[in-house]
Amino acid sequence: MKKIYGKLSHGKITIDDIKKRLSDKNQKMIDEFIDYKRGSVVADRLRLLHNSLVKFGDLLEKDFDAATKDEITKAWNIILASEDITIKTKQDEYMHIRQAFKHWFGEDEEFPRQVRAMKRPYGRSRLRLPEEMPTEEIIHSAIKLCMNYRDRLFVAYEGLDAGARPIELRLLKWNKLKKDENGYYFNVWTAKKSGDTEERPIRVIFSEPYLLDWMKNYPGQVKDEHYVFCKLDDPTTPVSRGIVTSLFRRLRKKLKLTIRFSPYVLRHATLTRMGKNPNVPLSVLKKFAGHTQSSNIIGEYQHYGSEDVKDMQLGYAGIAQAKQDKSYEFKNLPIKCPHCDKSNAWDAEICGFCNFALSQKRQVGFEEYMQRIETLEKDRQNANELVKELIKKMADMQISLKNEIQENKKQNNLMETFPAYSADHRCQSNL
Repeated sequence: MKKIYGKLSHGKITIDDIKKRLSDKNQKMIDEFIDYKRGSVVADRLRLLHNSLVKFGDLLEKDFDAATKDEITKAWNIILASEDITIKTKQDEYMHIRQAFKHWFGEDEEFPRQVRAMKRPYGRSRLRLPEEMPTEEIIHSAIKLCMNYRDRLFVAYEGLDAGARPIELRLLKWNKLKKDENGYYFNVWTAKKSGDTEERPIRVIFSEPYLLDWMKNYPGQVKDEHYVFCKLDDPTTPVSRGIVTSLFRRLRKKLKLTIRFSPYVLRHATLTRMGKNPNVPLSVLKKFAGHTQSSNIIGEYQHYGSEDVKDMQLGYAGIAQAKQDKSYEFKNLPIKCPHCDKSNAWDAEICGFCNFALSQKRQVGFEEYMQRIETLEKDRQNANELVKELIKKMADMQISLKNEIQENKKQNNLMETFPAYSADHRCQSNL
């Protein structure tokens, strides 16, 4: 058994090089387990599973089925004591190794004896206080800084409505979008295998304006098989994790935030906000988060501060009435256009669908504009009436002039035909 377990040396040795050092039996067992897990976990998790088992097999230097409980425990203790590995990585390694042995030797029902003595790595998780969570104002500011409609919807839906796992949104398709009498909702799948196996409906309420904008500007037809959050030039390809990570890194820099800002932080913020709502039972909150009813992990997504504890104690002791925490309520709600009934962003001044004025300032300006239009219309009508009268007068004058010309022609013809009439006519004219 080796004495050292750590990270791979970049550029010197690869995971494939390590795998070649394993016995053929161990290689086949690892490949069989990875094939078994394929489809039930995402590609990134599958890669981590593979790497964990390869490195553990290299550390153990023995076939998995021949290793004793003591040998596996000693190998695991080397990993546990390593200072080159983070607590989070150790927790992942612990889960991966036990899952594999459960599949190989426990018939996927119970953990076999060999891995029962493995000590679970407990890390002191970093406490997020309420002041370290992104506020409603920060989320709306981030939405405004997004460069396209897709990113605006992703930030808005994750931070204002869904609180879903990022991969659940990245792989969401349009066939999951439904609508009832209260509006739109997505049937969101659960990415975590140990989570709730059923899809959960998550409404599009505060992010509805951004959904409508994205649907209107979607790159191609909104088809069932297309991804909601797709590449900007290819609706058949979902947005990658790298693009989402870069988006939130860029937004954090533009907003000059000192707190963490990522899709998972927005998930924490959403579940914390909902957990403060007395109208949301814990069982429903677990379902909303994609957790099973027996899971206690929901507690890690709820972050309360010292003031919450002090207010609770005063209310419990009857010393003072507990404050009614309304921090779970959003102040900025979408504006429903009274003209076309479409949903618009909370600060929209003009409806993005029918150009109807939504703000008081725009409404006043719109009324002045309409009054001006009415005045111009009246002036146009008056001008048309004047033109009609002028045309009529000109036509009458033309007719009168024509009649006068015809009368003069008749008189000239009489003079030429009857000279006596012409002389008498001249005499009468002279008199």
